[in-house]
Amino acid sequence: MRQRRPLLGLLIAAIAIPLTGLVAAPAALTAQAAAPTLRDPIKREIAMEIMISAENSVLDWYNRYDYLEDIGDERGYTGGIVGFTSGTHDMLMLVEYYTTKVPGNPLAKYIPALRAVDGSDSHAGLGAPFESAWAAEGKKPAFQQAQRDEVNRLYFNPSVDQAIADGLSPLGQFIYFDAMVMHGDSGFETIRNNAKKKIKTPATGGNEAAYLKAYLDARVVEMKKEVAHEDTSRVDTAQRVFLNAGNFNLDPPLKWAVYGEDFQILSNPTPRWPADGGGDPEPGTGTGTLISKNRPVTTSSVEGSGLEGAKALDGNATTRWASAAGVDPQWIRVDLGAGATVNKVALKWEAAYASKYRVETSADGTNWTTIANETAGNGGSDEFANLTGTGRYLRIYGTARGTTYGYSLFELEVYGTAGTDGGNPGNPTATLISTGKPTTTSSSEGSGFEGAKAVDGNATSRWASVEGVDPQWIRVDLGTGATVSKVVLKWEAAYAKKYTVDISADGTTWTNLATEAAGNGATDEFTNLTGIGRYLRVNGTARGTAYGYSLFELEVYGVAGGGGNPNPGTGAFTVVAAGDIAAQCSTASSSCNHFATAARAQAINPAFYLTMGDNQYDDAHLSDFQNYYDKSWGKFKNKTYPIPGNHESYDTDYDEETGYGDEAAYRQYFGARATPQGKMWYSFDYGNWHFIALNSNRWDESEQLSWLDADLAANTKPCTVAYYHEPLFSSGDHGNTPASKPAWNKLQAAGVELVLNGHDHLYERFAPQNSSGTASASGIVEIIGGLGGVNQTGLGSVKPNSLKRITDKYGVVQLDFTDTGFTSKFVATDGQVLDTSPTYTCH
Repeated sequence: MRQRRPLLGLLIAAIAIPLTGLVAAPAALTAQAAAPTLRDPIKREIAMEIMISAENSVLDWYNRYDYLEDIGDERGYTGGIVGFTSGTHDMLMLVEYYTTKVPGNPLAKYIPALRAVDGSDSHAGLGAPFESAWAAEGKKPAFQQAQRDEVNRLYFNPSVDQAIADGLSPLGQFIYFDAMVMHGDSGFETIRNNAKKKIKTPATGGNEAAYLKAYLDARVVEMKKEVAHEDTSRVDTAQRVFLNAGNFNLDPPLKWAVYGEDFQILSNPTPRWPADGGGDPEPGTGTGTLISKNRPVTTSSVEGSGLEGAKALDGNATTRWASAAGVDPQWIRVDLGAGATVNKVALKWEAAYASKYRVETSADGTNWTTIANETAGNGGSDEFANLTGTGRYLRIYGTARGTTYGYSLFELEVYGTAGTDGGNPGNPTATLISTGKPTTTSSSEGSGFEGAKAVDGNATSRWASVEGVDPQWIRVDLGTGATVSKVVLKWEAAYAKKYTVDISADGTTWTNLATEAAGNGATDEFTNLTGIGRYLRVNGTARGTAYGYSLFELEVYGVAGGGGNPNPGTGAFTVVAAGDIAAQCSTASSSCNHFATAARAQAINPAFYLTMGDNQYDDAHLSDFQNYYDKSWGKFKNKTYPIPGNHESYDTDYDEETGYGDEAAYRQYFGARATPQGKMWYSFDYGNWHFIALNSNRWDESEQLSWLDADLAANTKPCTVAYYHEPLFSSGDHGNTPASKPAWNKLQAAGVELVLNGHDHLYERFAPQNSSGTASASGIVEIIGGLGGVNQTGLGSVKPNSLKRITDKYGVVQLDFTDTGFTSKFVATDGQVLDTSPTYTCH
């Protein structure tokens, strides 16, 4: 996401410190047996002081809230306690977040300018007035708190959580933290992945000292990709010194050198980071008995692994539940047992808080009574006392986010009298919740073998995949927030030898519930599961026969979710889409436009982003993605649903004779977001809309079109969008792509409303039409959004039904969806709306 440079204007050569051989980590630390973590106040203080010595040549990080200057590193302004920068997005995020806390603050008026310069080193619209405003706000506790909140959210919590998961000691946790601050999340992951290729993490059986050496080696390689990082002393004469001394606990005395300056911490320093983050008082004292700790919990969504709802009820003030980002409403529900009484609720919010929410109780999980209401939340800690609630369930129902992110709670504490049924009435293991639920499959052998046959309760009907292809999968929609305690699989003769049972809140990010490595068919049963999510998937990776995969029945037991809609009652939402995005340039300019389109896309603040292929030019190598796309559109990769274009197939595996490649670098860069369902085509739901992502490089593969048939058949949403790279109709230089016609015919037959494409570097919007190019009110609207940043191209012959064409402005497609239709706009990088469609109603 961001590549950062040291805050010293002039760097002198680092002092050479002789390094001895590696010292093995103590056994107790390797096993993480009661070892301290970087969240210990003293350890955190040590970490901050070591880090700021590299960032600002001082140890007193706590006096740097008002710091701001341009250090000539092509990142614009650098400021605050970890060096937030105007050119790498985190300074913008900080000021936006601060403004949600303190509306109308003196920095708020600079948000448009910060958005405009994001991705560049420009000071346009900022300058001396901005510098003065920053210095003044840096003296105020609220802005200081905002800086700490963003450090926690962006850098400290993600890095320390990952380090702990990797089995690392406080030294390893600091090494991760420092890398995250300098390189951002994508650079951090690149370093970590390269290290893991050489040495296992301690959590997977590796030696900590050897792994950290490999990690630091990989980091030096990453640093040297930029001129200003050629001095690697913050690694070589600081972190390696501690590693080589075997000081895995970061115990004083500590001595190191950075950029030629010596530093030391001789004894445990006084912690300067407020114990509670500097915010409101801790909840947890007062009326009644705490009855919510470690109770069963259900949520509307989960941002990812490690952020489940149970984290808000574990009594640990450093773990948290986090919802999906950018979506209202969201909720968390705790089962207190039948007949519980509630007299107090205390909430401790992470930086992503709710500005509006309700506290509700229910006897049955369906009918809710509001016992408290917040209409002007500002985060921190909220406490509601003297309540008179009764019911089995208590729910926090967020209706408006206080930030652009999601909802996140460190702790949800409920006080009163617990119910009597232990939170497990009726033995959910015995409740079948999958019968008749919507299914989606990777493929179907043919008519009569659809996925629905595996959940129809009929032991003689079955789902069957295509033959001879691995992997294959079947997915069942259990409703939002379902809990799963048991899964039973009844195989036909074509069984899976190896497969996983996975669960997901969004159909994109999956958590493994069970794994079978030596299946032998017949009936498999997995009990005592603890899954929460909307979708359950059986993902076969190795067939037990030469045929395909075939299930008579997929039975899921537990508690059904609500409504089968991850976004209930949302109504309107906005999506931004673009294709043909990143040229091989890393600084915003009149000839490097992907930074400007990324800034415009973010300024629209959509629920998520779609890319229509050719994300990276020219041959889409991994290094190109990392050096160019990642610095602009990569900033919101975790909210992007991509598809590949022809340029993604030009990586090193491209065959000139066949014109075919396997998009390896695309898959490596986007990771699970490129193949959320195992292939480079997938689907997901949002509100009343179904989104289908297709790979036009692979129209010749029957597997994709068979999958499309099954997906369209299983779709239960009234409105549908499909997107792929090469358009069936185009007035651009490439012209029409006849190979896209079979897919269009399938989409048209299913009543799809909208198709989005790239390929030609222009914007073009067509009236609804059928696959023969005849205008039709029941046809599909096609929009080409190929002005994402790569060079513009001209027009060829204008095709019938073409309503609007733009070839001379870069910009993005804004799609405004409602429960019953959509409107589109083309928004140029300067914010001008150059085209607006009529409102189209879903078929």
